[in-house]
Amino acid sequence: MALILAALFAPAPAGGSTVEVAALQSALQGLRLCSGFVDGVKGPLTREGIRALQGPAADATSRGWITAMSGLLEPIATGHFISEADLIAHPGRLERCFLPAHWDRVQELRASRDPDGLFHGMPSALDVPLK
Repeated sequence: MALILAALFAPAPAGGSTVEVAALQSALQGLRLCSGFVDGVKGPLTREGIRALQGPAADATSRGWITAMSGLLEPIATGHFISEADLIAHPGRLERCFLPAHWDRVQELRASRDPDGLFHGMPSALDVPLK
């Protein structure tokens, strides 16, 4: 996905043909959002694929890809970035966003400062139980 975003915002030379555009076209084809050739030219079919990727209809495709990749990486991952852990869908990942000692400290602070879970935000918003 990062490659797609990089290609979307990469400046194209005057001729319009770049390696980034070709990478974008290849990624769009993999998502079945572009039926044209991978030629490095940001033409009408590439633009149509970009619009499809950016539109609401692509949310399910994007969610499916993220879920599939997360599932493949989960067994070998050692943790999560809190901003990328998809905590609404997977609240159990919150603990893995911290080192064990740090998670214990977060739990201690929650217990002492917010025992009723009144503060807005993570982890209270997820109803993660206090240990």
